[in-house]
Amino acid sequence: MATRINITTTDPPAPMREPHIGAAKYLERTFAPLLAADRLLIDKPIILPQDGEPEPDIAVVRAGAPLKPQVDDVLLLIEVSHATRRFDRGLKLQAYLRDGLQELWMADLVVGELLVYRAGELTGTFRPGQCRQIAGLHVPEITVDVDALFAAAGPIR
Repeated sequence: MATRINITTTDPPAPMREPHIGAAKYLERTFAPLLAADRLLIDKPIILPQDGEPEPDIAVVRAGAPLKPQVDDVLLLIEVSHATRRFDRGLKLQAYLRDGLQELWMADLVVGELLVYRAGELTGTFRPGQCRQIAGLHVPEITVDVDALFAAAGPIR
């Protein structure tokens, strides 16, 4: 039996650094058209049935989703990972995948890669310099320029 991990309370407190802020702001601007339809959540909680209520950087939800959406309401979740990278790519990623998110992107600023998980499986790894644009499976109207995402983070220290 899997041990329950409440990622809300085990999330290590770490100050958000400039690379994270830059990448997150790029994503906020890119997904901003969804704000008017109440489909975009920025640093707002989602409910994971086994693992608490994390506050991802970006969550795109279905039309009509409650203010505190369940996993089934979330069409795309994006985490920007920098200062808490080990936790983000470890326990937090495991919790998200275990609880059944449809699509998860992890922007790892330290190694410079965007990991794309669909239906619990890693389906793509994108790096700056590949001139790639990516859209969510259930959010095709918004595309993210991978080079611009990492450029917005600035130099990583």
